Amino acid sequence: MFIALYFILVLIVIGSFIYLKYFHRKVENFQDKYNLAGDNFDKQYVDMYDLVWVNRKKDKSIADFINENLLKKSEKEDINILDCGCRTGNMNNLFSEMGYKSTGVDKSKNMLKKGANYYPGDTLLRGDITNYRLFGGKKYSHIYIGDNVLNMMSHKDMNKIIRNSYYWLKSEGYLVVDIKDIDKLDYFPEEYSQYYIDDKKNKHSFTYYKNFLYDRYFINEGKDKYTLYEKVILENNEERIMKHNLVIPKRNELVKLIEKNGFKYEGLLEDDKIKNGNGFDIMYFKKINL
Repeated sequence: MFIALYFILVLIVIGSFIYLKYFHRKVENFQDKYNLAGDNFDKQYVDMYDLVWVNRKKDKSIADFINENLLKKSEKEDINILDCGCRTGNMNNLFSEMGYKSTGVDKSKNMLKKGANYYPGDTLLRGDITNYRLFGGKKYSHIYIGDNVLNMMSHKDMNKIIRNSYYWLKSEGYLVVDIKDIDKLDYFPEEYSQYYIDDKKNKHSFTYYKNFLYDRYFINEGKDKYTLYEKVILENNEERIMKHNLVIPKRNELVKLIEKNGFKYEGLLEDDKIKNGNGFDIMYFKKINL
């Protein structure tokens, strides 16, 4: 009898080990709707991104503004928010903490993995927001498009995302968009960041973090096209430079583009009212029933 129990116990231990090693690790806390190939952001970049791009105070200011000016106007049970380009899910989590139904969607599997670890109870989906089939029509009451999401798109894809937002929004729903002020592109990741001017007159923000140094600067390539460079110097003096092609239209041009796709401009939250805003304004639009 003792030998039999011992044998069963051994089998349970072995089975548990196999499950944890080969099966449990494959379980992800987000849904991959279309099994997209590739990833624009590797794991090293995602770890760095959380430090230099995610600012909980700034995001909390934005979420509070959206809550006071847009969300509280509706019954809570009628609110269904979509956070487009949610990255690691910080803004989506703030909406969830307020008690609203909120879904974050992003194309990066590595970003979503990190977000699922941070906020295991939140709804996170992997998908390409240029694909209008990603969601059904009139599904969401509010859509939030966050920092850099539109700017990392071509003009054509930017227009697709705005058009898709109209399709996904309920009647008289709201579209909220983070925009950049092209006169304030030298914003700093941290309050203690420093700056310097290189020999080509480019202004850099330079920040010391625990395990690396971070250097960021923008170059205007003509009209509304910019290149963002992110240089990281690791503790072993290894360097890595990430290059991002951005489209940053002037505010009035972006307003015209959004209004052309069936929206009415309603208001603006300027960056001086956002904690650590640093050149980011928030515009919101109401869907017009055509």
